[in-house]
Formats: sequence, structure tokens, C-alpha cells
Amino acid sequence: MIPDKLLEILKHEGVVAIATQGEEGPNLVNTWNSYVQIIGE
Repeated sequence: MIPDKLLEILKHEGVVAIATQGEEGPNLVNTWNSYVQIIGE
């Protein structure tokens, strides 16, 4: 479930940082809000 506040923020252009944690350690990437797609609920 995506919080309403995050959905509101994504309506405005800006930078998004996405962090994940894998077996080999953390990974961090940046992109623009306009490239973020939410699929499903």
C-alpha cells in the first residue's frame, strides 16, 4: 500500500532516491518523479 502523502508528492516534479538492500550490500539510484510508475493498488 502506497501512503497518500507519497502519492501527493509524486504529482510534483523532483528527484527520487531509491535504496535497496541485497546480499552484496546496499544499492542507491536516483531518478525523476516522472519516471516512477505505481502499478496496482
